[in-house]
Amino acid sequence: MRDKNARAGEFDGNEFGEGECVWYMYGPDADVLYGTVEGVVREAATQAGSFVVKRRGAADDPNAKDEKIQF
Repeated sequence: MRDKNARAGEFDGNEFGEGECVWYMYGPDADVLYGTVEGVVREAATQAGSFVVKRRGAADDPNAKDEKIQF
């Protein structure tokens, strides 16, 4: 991560399989969290079609807003 002291959130694990990698990160502000890890995520996004989903709300909230960022 760019700034280990940013306190933007936490990395909660990952999943690999079927040509995909999913990183789970949670924090109080999706924009701040993404801004903190964007450089690392962009470097790792080597496959065509890679993207990030910023979710504004709890993981289990069906009304939470998602924003997809395509690389």
